[in-house]
Amino acid sequence: MKTAILLAACLSAPLAASEAVLEGAWARATAPGAQAGAVFGTLRGGDGDDRLVRAACAVADVVELHTHLRGEDGVMRMRPVEAMAVPAGGTVLLKPGAEHIMLIGLKRALAAGERLPLQLTFARAGQVEVVALVGEATASAAPAPAGAASGAAAGGCCGHR
Repeated sequence: MKTAILLAACLSAPLAASEAVLEGAWARATAPGAQAGAVFGTLRGGDGDDRLVRAACAVADVVELHTHLRGEDGVMRMRPVEAMAVPAGGTVLLKPGAEHIMLIGLKRALAAGERLPLQLTFARAGQVEVVALVGEATASAAPAPAGAASGAAAGGCCGHR
């Protein structure tokens, strides 16, 4: 009987709505004196369409949302954007040479291995705290967390779990 009551209570409780998030956040290490850095990862949409409208990070004077656009001369150039659309259930890849979160006026160098806290503000989901892992300056993808196994040893294939 207790099991039936507990089951009924669980079934009647509303499911929590999923909200937009930034998964796998990462950044590249910067040289001492560097004025800028960038954060990458995957924006994953929740139950409804959303927009990333703001980002903040204590190690930067200014944080902007950026994209790359091809100019009339064919050269790709970074440009700030007001927001990044995050479709319901969809993804937006933030990567070098494409959309990213730009850290301007760095107060110190970003060091490989550090964890970099960020505050993201979504139009619908509100403020979300994330931590970006800082990889080597030459990184082209997110670094593995310290002590993490990868590939088949971690129960997945090609680094996926």
